[in-house]
Amino acid sequence: MAGSLALLASIVGLLGLKETLPSAVRRNTSKTHAADQGTETEPLLSESTSVGAIESAEIPPLHALFVRPVLISLTTHGFLCFCQMSYEVLVPLVYATPIANGGLGLSPLYIGRIYGAVGLVNTFTQIFLSARLIRYFGPRTIYITAFCVLTLSFLAYPLLNYFARAAGHVDGRVIAVMVFQMSSAFVVFPTFACTQMFIVDSAPMPNSLGGVNGLAQMVASTCRSVAPTISASLFSLSVRHGLLGGNLVFFILAGMALCAVRAAQMLPSRLKTG
Repeated sequence: MAGSLALLASIVGLLGLKETLPSAVRRNTSKTHAADQGTETEPLLSESTSVGAIESAEIPPLHALFVRPVLISLTTHGFLCFCQMSYEVLVPLVYATPIANGGLGLSPLYIGRIYGAVGLVNTFTQIFLSARLIRYFGPRTIYITAFCVLTLSFLAYPLLNYFARAAGHVDGRVIAVMVFQMSSAFVVFPTFACTQMFIVDSAPMPNSLGGVNGLAQMVASTCRSVAPTISASLFSLSVRHGLLGGNLVFFILAGMALCAVRAAQMLPSRLKTG
């Protein structure tokens, strides 16, 4: 199913998107002109031919991209990817871990139902509310709010286990905290639209957009690749050695989310292109 969706997206992109890269456009144009032989009375050079029109702007070197706005946007983007991925990894891990070991002892079926319900609600939230919230509050406010919510979501894990231990099972208090925790997705996912706004806006010049986006993808891939290993390993070490009652991992990640709040406060209040 997932492979079919990826194939469908590739086909739609191939048929529906238009190439805007200047070099590719020139190649296609030259092929079109080469196929058109013309007539004996047709001039060899078109009147609209312009040397300046076919010269592409010089691509800036990589070191020219490491300016303050770009570094801030990349830093916050890295924090977002790392914290969000760590949170996503810990949810099924903690929920399935026995209560005695710091989790909730839920079955895979129950966890799957939770994810299904959250995904269904989140779909409608992103379609009907995300753009309005970003326009009303601004991308910077959404960014800061998302990291604050992630901080509380990480700190909710010890509270979940505390209530579960007190009751001996998942009761109403545990479910209430779970609802708050899972609702963080409704705030976090719109932030990925905001981070793209800041990445594009931070580019020092139009012809550096490709380089800045490439750096952003590199940062995101790196953070998403190391976050699962780090968060899962910290959870295992915290539980095995009883570090802060098995909750050390949650306080470390909450501290990272707080650092991300400070980094997000350094983002511009208004976009240059807005």
